[in-house]
Amino acid sequence: LILGLIGCYYLIFRIYNMIENIEEEITNIAREMALTRENMDRDEKED
Repeated sequence: LILGLIGCYYLIFRIYNMIENIEEEITNIAREMALTRENMDRDEKED
Protein backbone atom coordinates (compact mmCIF):
# COMPACT_ATOMS: atom_id res chain seq x y z
CA LEU A 1 0.00 0.00 0.00
CA ILE A 2 2.75 2.43 0.92
CA LEU A 3 4.68 1.62 -2.25
CA GLY A 4 1.53 2.29 -4.25
CA LEU A 5 1.11 5.71 -2.66
CA ILE A 6 4.75 6.54 -3.26
CA GLY A 7 4.41 5.39 -6.87
CA CYS A 8 1.30 7.54 -7.40
CA TYR A 9 3.00 10.55 -5.86
CA TYR A 10 6.02 10.03 -8.11
CA LEU A 11 3.85 9.78 -11.23
CA ILE A 12 1.94 12.94 -10.31
CA PHE A 13 5.24 14.71 -9.67
CA ARG A 14 6.61 13.61 -13.06
CA ILE A 15 3.44 14.68 -14.89
CA TYR A 16 3.54 18.08 -13.16
CA ASN A 17 7.16 18.53 -14.26
CA MET A 18 6.27 17.59 -17.85
CA ILE A 19 3.45 20.16 -17.85
CA GLU A 20 5.80 22.85 -16.53
CA ASN A 21 8.33 22.08 -19.27
CA ILE A 22 5.65 22.19 -21.97
CA GLU A 23 4.37 25.55 -20.67
CA GLU A 24 7.91 26.94 -20.75
CA GLU A 25 8.40 25.73 -24.33
CA ILE A 26 5.08 27.28 -25.40
CA THR A 27 6.12 30.58 -23.81
CA ASN A 28 9.45 30.54 -25.63
CA ILE A 29 7.81 29.72 -28.97
CA ALA A 30 5.20 32.46 -28.52
CA ARG A 31 7.93 34.96 -27.65
CA GLU A 32 9.96 34.01 -30.74
CA MET A 33 6.88 34.26 -32.96
CA ALA A 34 5.99 37.69 -31.55
CA LEU A 35 9.51 38.99 -32.11
CA THR A 36 9.60 37.59 -35.64
CA ARG A 37 6.21 39.11 -36.44
CA GLU A 38 7.31 42.46 -35.00
CA ASN A 39 10.45 42.43 -37.14
CA MET A 40 8.42 41.55 -40.24
CA ASP A 41 5.96 44.38 -39.54
CA ARG A 42 8.82 46.82 -39.02
CA ASP A 43 10.44 45.74 -42.31
CA GLU A 44 7.15 46.22 -44.20
CA LYS A 45 6.71 49.73 -42.79
CA GLU A 46 10.21 50.74 -43.84
CA ASP A 47 9.59 49.74 -47.47
